[in-house]
Amino acid sequence: MARWAMVGSRMVAAGRPALRVDDRGFTHGEGAFETIRARGGAAVGLARHLARLAGTLGLLDIATAPWLDDIPRRLCDLLVANGLGRGEARVRLRVSRGAGRRGPTVVMTAERLPLDVRRRRRGVRAATVPAAPGSLAAHKTLCYLPWLLAMRSTPGREPLAVDGAGHVLEGATCNVFAVVGGTLWTPPADGRLLPGVARAVLLEAAARAAVPTREAPLPLETLIGADEAFVSNALLRAAPLAAVGDRELPAHPGPVLRTLRDAFDEVAGA
Repeated sequence: MARWAMVGSRMVAAGRPALRVDDRGFTHGEGAFETIRARGGAAVGLARHLARLAGTLGLLDIATAPWLDDIPRRLCDLLVANGLGRGEARVRLRVSRGAGRRGPTVVMTAERLPLDVRRRRRGVRAATVPAAPGSLAAHKTLCYLPWLLAMRSTPGREPLAVDGAGHVLEGATCNVFAVVGGTLWTPPADGRLLPGVARAVLLEAAARAAVPTREAPLPLETLIGADEAFVSNALLRAAPLAAVGDRELPAHPGPVLRTLRDAFDEVAGA
């Protein structure tokens, strides 16, 4: 368990109360968050995560200056304080509007990479759920209740959102990829899904490796029958999709997945 958390510029004991009861992140879910992977004491893809966070906070009209520029230094301090200079870790960065005129509340936590993430890297089992329309689907806000309810309805499985036309959009915690005839296929970032940092990294890695890509609606049956199927997020990087409902898929990584996963950290930057 993490010993320390960062609240604003203060290092506090992880178990101590540190937020006001009238913080608007608590009362209204007004804020955004990022989940970041750290490796060897360095945050992987941090600039990408902060750019996405700034975009969401801009939409919510939550000020990012001057604290955003201090995040890399504070994150490093937090990793050191928690003894996470080696191996892999999970960092969570949450920002809310705060309370009154005090400005945003910025909270960071860091802990060893959970065992569940390591298990899921060997293969993710999924179940389909109806896609829920929402104007903020493309943003990582604190209003996460629809996905939490979906996860509770599919215990032990990753919920995959499927629209009325039978197209897969995304998972509760991941983006979705298929390899069909040597082409890497993923649903488009058309405002109905969250375009993950890992998704962008994999598409860049594919371009470097000269793997053809296609961003277009992805039918569920195409995903299930693909040569390779996998999911991505910052912690998993990319993991095979081992099952969808009662349909078993190859749980081992295929050649395209292996190529992209090997290049992931280099492309993401640390």
